[in-house]
Amino acid sequence: MKVFIFGLDSKIGKSLSNQFIKKNFKVSGTSRNKFNISKNIFFFDLESSNEINFDLSEYDICIICFGITKIDFNNLNKRYSNKINYYRISLLLNKIIRFYDVKIILFSSNLTKIFYENNAHSSIRNNYYAYLKFKIEKKYQGKLAIIRLPKIIFPNHDLFDFWIESLEKNKVISPYDNCYFSPIYIDDLFSSILCVSDSIEKKIYDFSPTDEISYYKASLYIAKRLNLNRNLIQPIKNNSIKNFIQKNTLTNKIFTSYDAIENYIKLKTLND
Repeated sequence: MKVFIFGLDSKIGKSLSNQFIKKNFKVSGTSRNKFNISKNIFFFDLESSNEINFDLSEYDICIICFGITKIDFNNLNKRYSNKINYYRISLLLNKIIRFYDVKIILFSSNLTKIFYENNAHSSIRNNYYAYLKFKIEKKYQGKLAIIRLPKIIFPNHDLFDFWIESLEKNKVISPYDNCYFSPIYIDDLFSSILCVSDSIEKKIYDFSPTDEISYYKASLYIAKRLNLNRNLIQPIKNNSIKNFIQKNTLTNKIFTSYDAIENYIKLKTLND
């Protein structure tokens, strides 16, 4: 099977590419860095053009996993974010749908669910990134496969690494106890995609875990597993951020938030 990844050199794109190759998939994709161009990596930049100067007809699956993901940047630069994350991605999807017979997987966010509620319009100013994902979902629902992603945990996770390093040096950390997330480990994300790749349908899939936890509880779990001093963990509250995580309804493979943290810890201890 052949897979094409728009955003091959993104963190998610690189990780998925490596996993697909291990399973003997043939992988190609795009990069916005001209120095990365090779036989299987093509130049493509949403900011400068939407021209597809390569043939997608030989591929079985096309994954769209690029765009502007920084929430603060989206909130502060709404016009530019709308141009890239909505308008330009829409043009790209229209061309692929029109000219190629390929299964399309578009990555979205599990935070889009809040915008399906009647009173959700006030949330736009808090998370314009999720709002643009919601607009894309509404526009292409039923036309391609949309996978809602939760927080993805990689082997090197900056926040978890910071917690561990600080606790090892007997420094206090202050995670939020009123901010929640529902992480999935990158390998579990790949296995979920693999499970549905052969028979993927044009609908919304939610790959969120079955639960959500606070950052405070996550830090306690990591400290306990690594025998670090939990007394150094002093939780604080964040009153400026609203949390929009809800229980998932269309999860295709069951994971919990602690599974993601446990996989991170296992690899961390293995490497150490």
